[in-house]
Amino acid sequence: MRKLLTKENKSKTIESNEMKNNSTENNSNCKPIGKCVACSQDENEAYCKETGFKREYVCSESEKKVNKMFSCFPEENNQVKSVFIFLIFSILASVIFAYSIKKRRRKINQNEERHNM
Repeated sequence: MRKLLTKENKSKTIESNEMKNNSTENNSNCKPIGKCVACSQDENEAYCKETGFKREYVCSESEKKVNKMFSCFPEENNQVKSVFIFLIFSILASVIFAYSIKKRRRKINQNEERHNM
């Protein structure tokens, strides 16, 4: 089946092409400024529609420096990383605690055997 291009579909196609053209991958002469921040609800720019977050870049265009906005992904990896590190240390502490209990029980059992003799 073929899809008919309605006026709405055409505008979506144009917007998606604009987003692809605005991507920083195509502009190697752009450098990021600041952090990735959330777009406000009233912003209707293409970069906000893509991910809901924006980041400002400085781009060199024919000997001029121009500030542009591009879509970005927020750095949620810090939370994941901290949870992962916490889990590793928790597991490590559990293993050390279990080993010390086992070692203590052996020592108690050896002392009981000596007293029973």
